[in-house]
Amino acid sequence: MAVSRIRSLVTLAGAALAVALIVLTAVHLLAPQRDGLMALSQILAPYLFLLLVPFLLLLRTKGTPGRLLRWATAAAILVFVIRFVPAWLPLPGSAPAAAASASRISVVTWNLELGQPDASVVVDTIRALDADVIGLVELTPGHAAAIEADDALRRRFPTMELRPTEGSLGVGLLSTLPPIGEPRAQLDPPLLVQRLDVGEGRTVTAVVAHPLPGRIETALGSIPVGYDSTSRDRHLAIVRGVVDPILASREPLLLIGDFNVVDREPGYDDIATGLIDAHRAVGLGPGHTWRPARLEWLPFGLLRIDLLFSANGVTPVSLSQDCTPRGSDHCIVAGVMALP
Repeated sequence: MAVSRIRSLVTLAGAALAVALIVLTAVHLLAPQRDGLMALSQILAPYLFLLLVPFLLLLRTKGTPGRLLRWATAAAILVFVIRFVPAWLPLPGSAPAAAASASRISVVTWNLELGQPDASVVVDTIRALDADVIGLVELTPGHAAAIEADDALRRRFPTMELRPTEGSLGVGLLSTLPPIGEPRAQLDPPLLVQRLDVGEGRTVTAVVAHPLPGRIETALGSIPVGYDSTSRDRHLAIVRGVVDPILASREPLLLIGDFNVVDREPGYDDIATGLIDAHRAVGLGPGHTWRPARLEWLPFGLLRIDLLFSANGVTPVSLSQDCTPRGSDHCIVAGVMALP
């Protein structure tokens, strides 16, 4: 009798959890937060539904508790599908169709995680990339020196702007397209702007950016209890301050890098408004590009924070992620863009 009662109580707890996840999803949509525990739950939202998995063993429980759990779980699954699965599919109308005759360039962004991958791995990986524009963030002096010392890379990339630092502020741009004028670079946030010659009188401005992450607040040593996005959002605003004049000028634009923001946060709209997110336009699947360093052996990411944006006629054609473990906690994100 006691066992049956405990089973019923646990079953009701599972039903209550399912309802709580539905309510939480509604709050995320209706009142998104920038800071605090709710902001952290927005970032982790899809994974919170995994809390229901143990309760699936109780779906065959008889009586009212079992019926409540079945109905609540079915509703939670439906909410999950409606809320998250559409982001795994191309969004109709998010980008104009590229003309069949338009010239195309391949674009890559890669976070090198503070010099963690071996320098030879970085050089070999870049050699193997079929890319016209490569943005690198968290570029350290060791990696920059190895790239610059490679004869094949120097011949292939007439544009080689590398601004390494010992910390996480280094950025770099490699391009098969010749540079036009001098680049602009800064460290707060890490940012590199270079105009490129596409040929036939056409140009494109490439911006490599790395707004640094917000701060996870913890209690009792390591338990996450909140998120403070203040510094990250300030960096996003600075990047927009660089991007907006380019948008206004109608100059074709590429904005790439690690933005440390997921599309469930208000900060995503701060950076993405008026731009085409290549994953939303043509990507398939979750498009996740980052996993924690202790899980960098995983062949997939857990959050989508490495992004390719375009504007002013630059149209995404395809997008993919390469999460082959290479010593970095970030995947390589590669896209093909049609130029105006």
